[in-house]
This record gives sequence, C-alpha cells and structure tokens, in this order.
Amino acid sequence: ETALDSYTWPLNNQTYSQSGTYTDTIPNTVGCDSIVTLNLTMNFTGINELNQSKLIISPNPTKDNFSITGLDKLGNVTAVALKDLNGKIVKVLDPKATQFKIIDLKSGVYFLTISAGEIQEVIKLIKE
Repeated sequence: ETALDSYTWPLNNQTYSQSGTYTDTIPNTVGCDSIVTLNLTMNFTGINELNQSKLIISPNPTKDNFSITGLDKLGNVTAVALKDLNGKIVKVLDPKATQFKIIDLKSGVYFLTISAGEIQEVIKLIKE
C-alpha cells in the first residue's frame, strides 16, 4: 500500500504514519490462523522534518546567531537561504560558512533552505 501522511489498516483499524512492513494475525476457530503482511510506503505533504536531516542547527530557537553542523555530509553546498512562511527569500547566507548572524531579521518562523547538488534540505528556524 501507498498512503499520504497516514494510513489506517482496515484489517485491525491501526493507524500508521511511517513506512514499514507490518503483520497481523487473523484467528481462525479451527486453529488455522492467517498471518497478513502490510508493506506500507508513506508519502508526506508539506515540509518533511522526520529527523531525516543530517544537519543540526543550534541554538534553535535563536536570538541573533546560529550555527549549522553536518554541512560536510551534504557534499558541495551551493546555496543557503532563509525563507519566510510565504516562501519568499528574506536573507541569502554564505554557503561556505557554518556560523550565521540574523540579528537584522524580525522575530518569527523561517525555513532554512540548503542546496547541495540534487540534495535540498529544509529546516525550520525560529528567531526569538
């Protein structure tokens, strides 16, 4: 099965939110139970932050400055930008840096977008 965001298996009314292989047993009155397997692939809407990122942003929330560790795991980082909730770029950052200053931004929620070849990471950043 393939599902979007979550899947409720009609067999046992269990709701799943992660891809995986799940099994359930259907009991039979004569002792010949059936084991059923669900191979589930989940797709997600919106920004997916299910701890798949190799990046760590700290501190987050931040007041003025933050750092990113793990950029080296992405390869050649070509672009780093902060976007507002509407997807508008509000600040372009140095793709070779690991320390960033955002003292000039208003408090709010931003999305840090990091591009490295075919890879694009998006992480929520909160400015206090």
